[in-house]
Amino acid sequence: MARVSVIGQESFAFHGCHPLERKTGGKFEVDVHIDTDFTKAVATDSIAEAVDYVQIMEIINTQMSLRCNLIETVAKNIIDALWEVFGEAIRIEVCVRKLQPPIMYMVNNVSVIIVEENQLNK
Repeated sequence: MARVSVIGQESFAFHGCHPLERKTGGKFEVDVHIDTDFTKAVATDSIAEAVDYVQIMEIINTQMSLRCNLIETVAKNIIDALWEVFGEAIRIEVCVRKLQPPIMYMVNNVSVIIVEENQLNK
């Protein structure tokens, strides 16, 4: 098994439950890890047989542009869209971080992580 990762893709988006978040937006980061079999990609040296990290980034960008109340929903939407394209993957992990959330506590970020395994590969 091997892994393709996109770490810290930044977005400015309008996710959140509070009116201020929906109006002013905020900064987010997304990490994606896709576990897969690289055998065909390595043998052919072809992007057509690989997990294309540019496609991953485009999926993240598209899903981050769709406003949601919860970052949990954003993460699930990203992982679902990744499965549609990379259905042969073994495992996909998505982390969505809201940077400097507008709350009364001082934190760098809040985040959610979703990990799903391909039930067809079991």
